Amino acid sequence: MKRNKKAFTLVEVILAIAIFAAVSLPLLTVYVQSFKVDTAARNVLNANYISQQYIEKLDTATYAEALNDLPNKQEQGGYYLSATITPHSTNGGALVHLVVLESGRMLAVLPDGKWRLFASVPSNISVSVSGSQCTLTCDGTSLTGAANASSCTVIVNAVHLSSVSPNLSLSGCKAVVYCTSGNEGNINIVSGEGDKYPDMFGGSTSLVHVTTNVYDTTGASEPVAQSEAYINIRN
Repeated sequence: MKRNKKAFTLVEVILAIAIFAAVSLPLLTVYVQSFKVDTAARNVLNANYISQQYIEKLDTATYAEALNDLPNKQEQGGYYLSATITPHSTNGGALVHLVVLESGRMLAVLPDGKWRLFASVPSNISVSVSGSQCTLTCDGTSLTGAANASSCTVIVNAVHLSSVSPNLSLSGCKAVVYCTSGNEGNINIVSGEGDKYPDMFGGSTSLVHVTTNVYDTTGASEPVAQSEAYINIRN
C-alpha cells in the first residue's frame, strides 16, 4: 500500500518561527515591563517602610540624640537610609531653634540642620541673617549655615532657663521667646525685634521637619523613595 507522507519544508519552518516570534515578542515585552514595574513598586514599598520605621524610632530619642545619630546612607534591610532634621514652624520661613534643656545646656539648630550643643547657656547670643546665610555666635563661638528662606525667626525655648540672663542680639531676623512668668526678665533682647510669651508653652518638645531618603545602593544619587514628616520631638 502506498502512503502519502508529508514533511515541513524549510520555508514553512521559518514561517512558523516568524509567526511565533511576532505573537510572543509583544507578550514578552509586556512581561518584562510588568516585572520592572513590580520591582520598582516593591522597592518603593520597602523604602517607605524603612523610612516609617526610622521616624517612629524618633519617638524614643531626644532632639540632640536624633541630630547626633542622623543616618547617612546607613544600611537598613538591604537599602541605604539618609535623613535630615531641621527646625519647623506652622508659620513657615527659616527657623533657628535655641532650646534651653532641663540639664542647663543649650541646643542650637540652624535652618539647614547644622547644630551645636552648648554645655551651658551662653551669656551673649547673636543671630544674623544676610542673604541666604544664617550665623549664630555664642560667646565667641560661631556656627554658620544656609537660611533657605527670605525671612528668619529665632524660636527661643527658655522655659527651663534659670540663674542665667543671656543677652540676645538679632540682625535680619526676629525672635519668639517662650518662657515663664518667673524668668521672663532673664532674657534680654538687646537689639532687634522679639516677643516674649510667658506660660504659653510647656517646653518639653520641639517641632521639627524630618526628611528621609532611601537608596538601593550606596553609590546611587537618586533615592528609591523620599518621605517627609513633621513631628514633635522631646527636648
